[in-house]
This record gives sequence, C-alpha cells and structure tokens, in this order.
Amino acid sequence: MGRHTVYLDKGLEEWFLRRFRSVPEGVRELAARYEGLILHARREFCERFTKEELMAVIDSLNGLLAWGEAPLYARLNVFLAAEIEDAVKLGLDKKWNVDARALSAKIEASGPLCAMWLLDLAEQVWRGGKAVEEVVEAVR
Repeated sequence: MGRHTVYLDKGLEEWFLRRFRSVPEGVRELAARYEGLILHARREFCERFTKEELMAVIDSLNGLLAWGEAPLYARLNVFLAAEIEDAVKLGLDKKWNVDARALSAKIEASGPLCAMWLLDLAEQVWRGGKAVEEVVEAVR
C-alpha cells in the first residue's frame, strides 16, 4: 500500500477529526462506504438501463470534471437528467438510438444514488481512460 499526501482545508480536517480518529482512517472508511454504495447502486439500478442508455449517459458526461459540492450531490439526478436533455442538441439520441427525454425522466426519477453510480461509470471512462463499451460491459 502506497503512502499519499492529502491536503485539507482547516474546516474539512476538523470535520474528519470529529468523525474519525485520524484523517487517514477517515479517508479509508469513506472510500469503503463509497465503494459499498456504488456496488449497491449497481445491483439496484443496472437492470433499469439498456446498454445503449448507459453508453449515452457516459457520452453525455464527457465534459464534466468539476465536482465536490455537497448540495450538487443531493440533487445529482436532476443535474444529470438536464445534461442528457442538453446532449440531444448534439445528437446524443440519434447516436445511441435512445429516447433522450425518457432516459432523462428515468434518471431524475431514480434519485441521487443512481446518479452517483452513473457518474462513477462516466468517471471510469473520462478520468480513468477506459473505453465506454468496456465499462458498460463490465456492469452488465
């Protein structure tokens, strides 16, 4: 296991220390919780989406790299649904042969946990360098 340095502002450091014995323990615990939530979301939501819909979602999120605001995550499903609708202007629905409005409604109705899972899939492609098809096939 490698050693890593994480710089936190004073407020975030205090937040960690109120909840955990140390920052490294907190980072490990939160990473484990996040992984558990993503696995749960995959089991819960995977069957609700077709392969083409998942590929369309990943494709539509190719320019989003700025995350981290807690209020955004609470309504992430609404934000992602709007991104899907915006991507129609670029031909997303035709490219992936999906009904973008129905997909947008499905994402919004599925809630923030589903949206977090979808964002995680997109990050594997756009930040992790994996192919869209590889990521989608891995969750099917």
